[in-house]
Amino acid sequence: MALKSIQINELVKDPLYETPYLYNLYIVYKSIDNIDYLVYAKKTDILIFNLNLDTKQITIKNAHDSQIASFNHYGDTKNKRDLILSLSCFDMNIKLWNANTFECLYNFTKIFQNGYLYSACFLNNKDNIYIIASDFHVRRFKSSGIHVYDLNGKFISVINK
Repeated sequence: MALKSIQINELVKDPLYETPYLYNLYIVYKSIDNIDYLVYAKKTDILIFNLNLDTKQITIKNAHDSQIASFNHYGDTKNKRDLILSLSCFDMNIKLWNANTFECLYNFTKIFQNGYLYSACFLNNKDNIYIIASDFHVRRFKSSGIHVYDLNGKFISVINK
């Protein structure tokens, strides 16, 4: 991806925040429309920066109830859309976004009983897109397995190994 000079001053106006629980606080991707985007969090807000135009595209205020810890992108060429996952580990919440319309497609809430939501990403299996997520129990130092969901929030299975 060849980037033009980015207006760093614009990004510095909304600096990233620091906390020990964040591990994928921003993503950069080329959309299905061939636009380069930077998506990042500022606590509970999601900010989308169009790198081709060097402008902030949109801010989604209070996208989550607690701080956002991670993002993941998937280019869904079959349905001609970009999908984004945003994850908030403390309230065990994942939101699925249509990145082309900035619409929340599904809100996965309390998908684990205890611990913290640790990670989530997309999985494509035979042209079916799934969301896989894992948790972590601090006291037990283990996970309850990897949970698999379809894009409509339907629970599919648990991978225990």
